[in-house]
Amino acid sequence: VMNGGVIMTSMDFAGGLATMTVNDGVDQVTQELKVNFLEPMYKGPFIVEGKVVRKGKTTVVVEITFKDNEGRVGAIGLGTWYIIRDRKVGVNDNLHK
Repeated sequence: VMNGGVIMTSMDFAGGLATMTVNDGVDQVTQELKVNFLEPMYKGPFIVEGKVVRKGKTTVVVEITFKDNEGRVGAIGLGTWYIIRDRKVGVNDNLHK
């Protein structure tokens, strides 16, 4: 049986790639990812598809599907990616002020 963490990682990757198609910033990070595991997945190859359902000013929402090569859906997910527009100030830069 395919490990759930591996499935979720591949879904995160597919959602990130879908986000890149509409990203007008300089970078992006996963803000949230929710996955429902529906069926155990046994044998690949597997198909992972991400579809942008909303693009806002700072976030992109993506639906992701994980299927086996026979079309059985093993997992569905909904993720939010944050669009980074300016990298001049890092997280640690604010800690030293």
